[in-house]
Amino acid sequence: MRSRESIAIFSPSSRPDPEKLKLAVRILTNIGFDVILSPFVLDERDLSEVSDNRRIEDIRWAFFNSPAKVLMPSRGGYGIIRILERIRAFDFAKVEKVLFGFSDFTFLLNYLSGYRNLRVFHGPMAVQNFSIEEVVNINYFLDAVFGRPYVIKWEGDGYGADTDATIFGGNLTCFVNLINTPYLPDLKGAVILLEEINEEPYRVDRMLYYLKNLGIFNLVYGVLIGFSDIGYDVYFNFFKKLRVPFSLGVPAGHGKVNIPIPIGRPVKVSFRNCKINVT
Repeated sequence: MRSRESIAIFSPSSRPDPEKLKLAVRILTNIGFDVILSPFVLDERDLSEVSDNRRIEDIRWAFFNSPAKVLMPSRGGYGIIRILERIRAFDFAKVEKVLFGFSDFTFLLNYLSGYRNLRVFHGPMAVQNFSIEEVVNINYFLDAVFGRPYVIKWEGDGYGADTDATIFGGNLTCFVNLINTPYLPDLKGAVILLEEINEEPYRVDRMLYYLKNLGIFNLVYGVLIGFSDIGYDVYFNFFKKLRVPFSLGVPAGHGKVNIPIPIGRPVKVSFRNCKINVT
């Protein structure tokens, strides 16, 4: 069944590879989407003010000028933290959109999750997840787009009681840089999702201890650990000592499997049974 929905692709972080973007557009079109590309999607992205202005214009275009209901970054990379202060001027309460992304997009996911008119998902992006011939998670993605319930299951270690809670978080490095800023929602009683790539074990360990020393793990109910290219020993050894509810191996983040997880919306989480019920 064709989705008969439009999707806008924009580049608020780094510039995508043109050929990979072209392939992602073809695959999304074959799934059934009418793909609309931002006029700035392939413009250069660096550390200049010109690039920051392009990032701002891309976000403005996606949310306020594009007719698409579904928004998806072309890729992650770097850059959103540079423009967070400027996007606070945008009136996101005026639009209704379904938003996907991860990695550098963690900054926007958490900030925008406070708008009830937006449905925000930690989930796939164009180049990372739709520029390969064998795309996985299409059904989960379509369920998220159209607001249908679904269940996410995985295999991994877990500890703690089930809970109905709101999920925040995303990429570990980006999440750490959101702490004590006005762009991170209240974490009290929440479940946080963390995933990471291309970081040494000692750096991951240091970031976890930084969050611990800030009292974050005393504030939240539990923790979900998504993709980790260093395995899960660092996380397991850390969280088993804290006795904080946790579950490892959630299919979310930089791996091949990147199932949409609602950000800022209540879900049922089973830590020991490795399951999330999205309603």
